[in-house]
Amino acid sequence: LSVREFWRRWHISLSSWFREYVYIPLGGSRGTLFATCRNLFIVFLLTGIWHGANFTFWAWGLYYAVLMLLERLFLGKLLDRNPVKPLNWIYTIFAVMVGWVFFRSDSIAVAVEYIRQLFNFDAVEYSILSFLSMKVLLVLAAAVLCSGFLQRMFKGIWEKISGKFVILTADSVLQLVLLIYSIVLIVSGTYNPFIYFQF
Repeated sequence: LSVREFWRRWHISLSSWFREYVYIPLGGSRGTLFATCRNLFIVFLLTGIWHGANFTFWAWGLYYAVLMLLERLFLGKLLDRNPVKPLNWIYTIFAVMVGWVFFRSDSIAVAVEYIRQLFNFDAVEYSILSFLSMKVLLVLAAAVLCSGFLQRMFKGIWEKISGKFVILTADSVLQLVLLIYSIVLIVSGTYNPFIYFQF
């Protein structure tokens, strides 16, 4: 529901390490608002530097630093009070997707041009329809359904049956099958370098 929540749930080991060994030793959020904002800024700048020496990673870290500061100062309160939670989801996914542009681009110039093209609604060369296929539509439908809607609907039923051996076994087998299928898709795909080999 926010970028703060995204960072609590994404790359938990990295976030925990920076919280324990950088944010808290700097004073965490125990000091003034300025000190808290300074600490957040330092942590996210270091998170960007940790990913690599390219300026795009630094920009990615600074981008999240700015978002976290905005949420700390005022935006977080607005998001918490917002009764229409899907708007929070849209804001969060939009912010994260823009962040990934910086993370995966070769240079700041490439990232800026990519973002400019994303919002160039006059372009006629590409249409969202040209990227859609039955496979994409099925994956999109599954992603939307499994992003919380189905889980909320069947929460009571799941709590009753989740501890049973048959369910645990079926769940483990399904996860294993999906993992193997994902690996097969990656291996059989085109150029897919592991991101950390680039450092």
